[in-house]
Amino acid sequence: MDQLPPEQRTPVRMEGLNKMRIGAAEMVRNELGWIAAGMKPANARLVSAAIRDTGAVLSTAILPADRPSILAILDRARAAAKDEETRSNLSAFESLMAKAK
Repeated sequence: MDQLPPEQRTPVRMEGLNKMRIGAAEMVRNELGWIAAGMKPANARLVSAAIRDTGAVLSTAILPADRPSILAILDRARAAAKDEETRSNLSAFESLMAKAK
């Protein structure tokens, strides 16, 4: 949106961007929820690696108002993680969320 000239920053585009940002938060919340619920360790490693790898984009796409709930479930997911790799992936994502503007 920042790269568009002012005349192209329409309410329809803004609404679409906000829907995408809400969808990103829901996706991350759901993925973290599965890890927190006791997902198999091999799957938790894969999911947490995907969150880590896309974390730079996700953390800035998620609306600031949604970040506290994401961080809360991230803490539960990290506590439920059965291996260090998953915990490390989740910690890397948490760091990106903390830096997001």
